Amino acid sequence: MFKEYDIRGRAGEELDESFAYWLGRAFADMMQKEGEKRAVVGHDNRLSSPGLHRALKDGLLDGGCDVVDIGFRRRRCFTTAYTTRIFHAA
Repeated sequence: MFKEYDIRGRAGEELDESFAYWLGRAFADMMQKEGEKRAVVGHDNRLSSPGLHRALKDGLLDGGCDVVDIGFRRRRCFTTAYTTRIFHAA
């Protein structure tokens, strides 16, 4: 499920909205321990993406992160946001 650069699994089976929420909370805790707060979130065009996206965002926000939601985007947008250091996580 946890890969080198992402997390992959079957939506509704291995990955659900509860998992996404708690992942967001855990990630927010990790970021804050590093003194970082800014994250960008978005999603691809899969049917499961909007719910997972919303839950992850809620977890990050509840964990104290500053979140910019860019909605549906291609992967390149996330890579650019992270590598240019506009955001601390993408």
